[in-house]
Amino acid sequence: MLWLIPLLVGIAGAAAAATDQGIPDWGRWTLAGIALAGAILGIAVLIGPAARPLAGDRHPLTQAERRSSACKSSPARCSWSTGCPRWGIVRGR
Repeated sequence: MLWLIPLLVGIAGAAAAATDQGIPDWGRWTLAGIALAGAILGIAVLIGPAARPLAGDRHPLTQAERRSSACKSSPARCSWSTGCPRWGIVRGR
């Protein structure tokens, strides 16, 4: 969790710099966007490990679930045009 300190400092620095009137408007908007994107990515990284429990899955993945993936085992079976049979996405009908 120590990686949060530089992230928070970066977000705070970009947010503080975005309020500086001496910076052109495009620069202030860019800094505000960087601060917002950093905050959103930080939240996503913090929620990531909790996503499965938040979705209601209380059991850890089994070895078979970790290994099984139609996309990993056979990339030809899973593409943007044909879909992914593992997830039940079928395209081109």
